[in-house]
Amino acid sequence: MRHRPRLDKTQREVVDTLRADDFSVYSTAAIGHGFPDLVAGKYGLTWLVEVKTPRASKANPDGRLRGNLEEFTPEQRSWISRWRGAPPVIVYSGADALAKLRALARAALEDPHAPRLAPVS
Repeated sequence: MRHRPRLDKTQREVVDTLRADDFSVYSTAAIGHGFPDLVAGKYGLTWLVEVKTPRASKANPDGRLRGNLEEFTPEQRSWISRWRGAPPVIVYSGADALAKLRALARAALEDPHAPRLAPVS
């Protein structure tokens, strides 16, 4: 059994920001084995979220942070290579998480072919 990991400062900021915007957010960090840090949901949609701490060395020349496999541990890369669902959303802050998940939600909800599930009542 894995110990219960503490959320780091960036993860706590992401969780607090998303919850303040009425997202359901659960930490999955204790699962380990490369599984993403968080599961977030809103509007009947669900995302796996990997929280990365921003580092200047990870920035592109234009200042935008890279979201690529270089940032993942070998265990995370292995998990991602086996996962058949949507890839985890890589976020660097609460504001980044909110912007990315809102954009993904907007795109999914505007797609007339997106699957819809009825809420459980």
